[in-house]
Amino acid sequence: MMENDKPRLSLDGQIQHLKDKGILFNIMDEESAKQYLKYNNNYYKLTSFRKIMISIQVEKIRVNILGWSLPI
Repeated sequence: MMENDKPRLSLDGQIQHLKDKGILFNIMDEESAKQYLKYNNNYYKLTSFRKIMISIQVEKIRVNILGWSLPI
């Protein structure tokens, strides 16, 4: 497992980080966003998506090496 040097952010820190990245809280206010972040974790969804994307990239490379066309 890779070691992560980034500190974990508190809920307020996460909201501030999102604001620093340009996220506007037009649809959901900051308090609702804090509640969402407190009770929802998208880590496993993101990890699964990452694995799928890596698999697709590997398959594209494999097909490209063999000279086939891949309808993606």
